[in-house]
Amino acid sequence: MTLAAKLHTSLLLALGAAPAMAGEIIVDATGGGDAVSLTDALAVAQHGDLLLVRPGTYLEDVVIQGLSVTIVAQYPDTVEVEGRLTVQGLSALQHVMLHGLRFEGRTDELLDAQRPALEGSAIQGSLTAARCDFVGAAASDDALQPLGGAGA
Repeated sequence: MTLAAKLHTSLLLALGAAPAMAGEIIVDATGGGDAVSLTDALAVAQHGDLLLVRPGTYLEDVVIQGLSVTIVAQYPDTVEVEGRLTVQGLSALQHVMLHGLRFEGRTDELLDAQRPALEGSAIQGSLTAARCDFVGAAASDDALQPLGGAGA
């Protein structure tokens, strides 16, 4: 079992969830993994998959739509996403877990204002963020509502 898989299992057990058979997708901006962006990895991810993100800066808005997934920085505090994280459409049995990531909302040039780093809507499941930073304007109203998980 890889270190990432052990971390994934540990996170699930800590949250009281039973580990399921899941795949592992390596995200590496330099092309040394299975995907070069979180968006590309999420496009092929299945429920329960682990996305292991190698160090780097990722320039993208990340949308997690109705998918149980764990996204973990290979080494905490080495992954920065310059863009917004949007989590939406999670059913009561779906969970998103994040660990060791930094999301920084970019400035919207049309509005000349910084966008929120986290937005959420239609979340009945849980969003858990451990050792994560969300930097930007205040979160959207929906994201301010309890998400069923723990904060950063």
